[in-house]
Amino acid sequence: TRGGVLPFDGDLDDYQKWLLEVSRANARGQPAPALPGTAVAAPPAVAKPAAKPSAKPAAASPPATSSRDDRKTKSQARSKLADQTRPLRNQLLQVDQRLAKLAAEQASIEATLAAPTLAPAGIADAGRQLAHIAAEVAMLEERWLELQTALESMQTEAG
Repeated sequence: TRGGVLPFDGDLDDYQKWLLEVSRANARGQPAPALPGTAVAAPPAVAKPAAKPSAKPAAASPPATSSRDDRKTKSQARSKLADQTRPLRNQLLQVDQRLAKLAAEQASIEATLAAPTLAPAGIADAGRQLAHIAAEVAMLEERWLELQTALESMQTEAG
C-alpha cells in the first residue's frame, strides 16, 4: 500500500498479481483491490496518503521477508509438534501391533476350537485364553482411544 507497510498474506507471486490488479484498477479510476488477509475497508484508508516513488520497493521487501519468516516459523512449529507427538504416535504403533498379534492368536484359538477332536480340557483352556485375549484387547482399545484423543488434542491446539 502507498505510504505504509502492512503484512501481506501470500507469496511473491500473489503479491505480483495483487500489484497488477492495483495498477489496472488505478488505470480504470477504480478503487484498489483489498490487500489479501485484511479487511476490505483498510486499504482505501491507507492508500489515501500521497504516493512516494520509493514506497513500492520498500513495500515489496517486507512481504518476501515476512513470508519467508512465516514459512520458517510454521516449519519450526510443525517440527516441534512432531517432536511432541512422536511418543504418542510410537505408543499408538505399539498398541496397534499388539492388537494385531492378539487378533492372530484369537483366530488360531478359534480354529483350534473348531476342531472336532478337541478334548474337554482343551476346550476349557482355549476358553480361558480367549477370555484373557478379550480382556487385553478391551484394555488396549481403551488405551488406543486415550492416545488418539491426546494426539488430536495436541494437533488441534497447535493448529
